[in-house]
Amino acid sequence: MRRTRTIGLGDLVLGDGCLEILVPGPLKGPAPAVTRRGQPSAWLLVVARHISSGNESCDSFISPASASFVCCLHHIQRKIASGANDPHACIQGAILNIRIPRLLGGALAVAIFGLSTAARAEPAYPSRTITVVVPFSAGSASDTYARVIGAKLGEALGQSVVVENKDGAGGFIGAQYVLRAKPDGYTLLFAASPWAYTPYFFKRIPYEPMRDFVAVAKVGAAPSVLVTAPDAPFGDMAGMAAYARQHPGKLTYSSAGIGTYSHLIGALVDKQLDIDIMHVPYKSAAQAMADVVGHMISLNYPSLSAALPLIKSGKLKALGVTSLTPASIAPDIPSIASQGMPGFEVMQWFGFVSPAGTSPEVVKLLNTQINRVLADPEVARRFAQLGIQLTPESPEVFTADIDREIRKWVPLGKELSITYD
Repeated sequence: MRRTRTIGLGDLVLGDGCLEILVPGPLKGPAPAVTRRGQPSAWLLVVARHISSGNESCDSFISPASASFVCCLHHIQRKIASGANDPHACIQGAILNIRIPRLLGGALAVAIFGLSTAARAEPAYPSRTITVVVPFSAGSASDTYARVIGAKLGEALGQSVVVENKDGAGGFIGAQYVLRAKPDGYTLLFAASPWAYTPYFFKRIPYEPMRDFVAVAKVGAAPSVLVTAPDAPFGDMAGMAAYARQHPGKLTYSSAGIGTYSHLIGALVDKQLDIDIMHVPYKSAAQAMADVVGHMISLNYPSLSAALPLIKSGKLKALGVTSLTPASIAPDIPSIASQGMPGFEVMQWFGFVSPAGTSPEVVKLLNTQINRVLADPEVARRFAQLGIQLTPESPEVFTADIDREIRKWVPLGKELSITYD
């Protein structure tokens, strides 16, 4: 025998294995008890999700209750039979093939709007492939990090996680792509520190990181290192600063370009030590470092992981790392902070962000699973080899980190008159 329950306006009449969404009409006064198909005073609103071969569509129509459409949901029969009243769980998985007739207006349209949230429930997240956009080329540091995490994250979520490289314009092509994506948790950006502050160097800001994106999960951070030629006439920060003061205009430092991390670190060191070293921008970090090896440039601030092979081979001399303490992959290199610059710390971080509007529940789920991936011994070991200090934290703490990054570098960029067209 079929069992039903009536709840009121926008009734959900639940039976064994079936769901009917009823809107009584005319929409005045208390809703009549509509428990039987064919009652002429009732209208039926059907909003259904059609899922087939991974594709989704959402259709809706209104019809008299005499033309009641029954959604058979056999996979949740037990829940309904036991009296479960979760409309989201009931609607998920309905397979329908329906058409939308003419629009009915007035008070009935209001009823449709009121029911749409519950009726259009998304399938449980994640129900399909998640795309992680890396705004740099394949083989870059960001690409490597994203792929290490993506493989494990896919296992944890039970869905494929695909990494796509959308290189160009210093990372802005990838960021803009994600910005335009639907905020449903299926398109994420693997961002690095410059993503947070670089937009403010443009005459026309392409996006507001704190407004247009949501922090999902921070992965980790990596230090840079100040390097010079092995035969440089100084071997530490104090010696470098003294030489710069005694020989004004003689020292130079290279960077991967105006406004890049290596440029800003050099400018920050100059400011705090009250010295003036000429900045020479290059088009790539590799060439900027190579010309230090070739004695064409005095100093450079590359990532520690990139410079370490040249340091170990004796082609470069390290003066100090930008982390507060020596890095685990190079414990013999002192920190800049320990050499007369207390508190000096510059760590380029990496993490996942999503378009603004992504639901807090999806953000929380992704954050939890990514942090679990980072706790995996195999993943931790891999990142340690890459010189990354893992920093799992909540979305709220990551948001605060992003804000600090903006407040740290944007004012300095303005002092340096950094402006992009």
